[in-house]
Amino acid sequence: MKARTLNIAMGVALAASACMAGPKTPSSVTLRVSGSLHAALVGVIQKNVKRPETPGSYLGLGGNLTGVLDGKKDGLGFGAVAAIDLDKVKTAEKRVNEAYVFVNGPLGGIYAGAMEGPVTTLMHDATDVIGGAKGPLGWITRTTEQPIGVNVYSGLRLGATNKIAVTSASMKGLIVGLSFSPDSEEPGRFERGITKNGAGWERKLSFRNVIEAALNFTKTLDGNTFGFFLGGVFGQVVPAQKGLKKPDDAPSYTPLSAFQAGALFDVGNLRFAAGYFNWGKSAVRKGTPFSAPQGFNFGAGVTVGKLLFSASYFRTWRDVEGGKATNDLVPITVDYLLAPGCTIYGGVDFVISKSTKEHTSEAGKRDFNLDKVWDGGGFTTENGGPETSNAQVFSLGMKLQC
Repeated sequence: MKARTLNIAMGVALAASACMAGPKTPSSVTLRVSGSLHAALVGVIQKNVKRPETPGSYLGLGGNLTGVLDGKKDGLGFGAVAAIDLDKVKTAEKRVNEAYVFVNGPLGGIYAGAMEGPVTTLMHDATDVIGGAKGPLGWITRTTEQPIGVNVYSGLRLGATNKIAVTSASMKGLIVGLSFSPDSEEPGRFERGITKNGAGWERKLSFRNVIEAALNFTKTLDGNTFGFFLGGVFGQVVPAQKGLKKPDDAPSYTPLSAFQAGALFDVGNLRFAAGYFNWGKSAVRKGTPFSAPQGFNFGAGVTVGKLLFSASYFRTWRDVEGGKATNDLVPITVDYLLAPGCTIYGGVDFVISKSTKEHTSEAGKRDFNLDKVWDGGGFTTENGGPETSNAQVFSLGMKLQC
């Protein structure tokens, strides 16, 4: 890991020297503020759920606000970015999503602070072609409960964490990105309490020394756009556990190692995109038969005047006791551009979640092995859940953007 860190430091130094080598230009500083606000009537129908925590219908509110201070002097660009999440559905989410500074020049840029990495910012997959206020996962994770096993995933999307990143300028359509984060919480898992031999303890996994590497090739020819993406995430997995009486009780976990590939085709009024991701055995307890999630997605959208019609399919699965847990998602949306910056939309999402009888059995509800559940949402081993659950999420809303 020291070698990786050294390579990143060298890359940052090289990018910095490249950025400083630009031609002289007049000084300028600008402040840009942009954002969006959306509201929707959301209806949920779900079967075979033991503990529905969300109402059958409600008014969902959300949005974001981003401020960018962008300056330039002597050919060197510089600035700062702050992005605030305005969602008001499940208020446990943090409000300041990103806050970072940057320096850029003719050969690329350097970024430092709390932000998303290049695997997220350079990604191509089915989410690129889906309409609606927040894409296919907009209301799914907020309104449905999935059985023990696996939730819906769209890829290797890591949350914004403190990191330093380097992104190249476009080289005939090719952009390369690299980032390093010293510490970040594992996506998809959260702290859980459990009891073993009368002693209560809790676990929370963290990713340490996380490296993200990605490349994005996007080219436009005769008005048609073609894009390809490849990215990987690598790092250490460190369990932070409290209450264990013996060090032997602390399990060890496989390191973080995952990749994703994707493609985008924009031809005339049609858009197609697809992606495949695989977390492999990332952050899985060693010696167990479980796996982390993998999956694929594809989607299409067509623009007819002010209307956008889109549909896609997402499938995610992982190995559990007795077989595989799966999640299938089919979002269908229609958007109408009412006025510049104002869109009304409607959509329906179909979700089919399946697990196995062995994985959801009574014996597994309070098992010491918390790795029965890779995912943070949905049911946990403490309260059990059904083997299957079908859900439909309906939304009708408006989005304002500036």
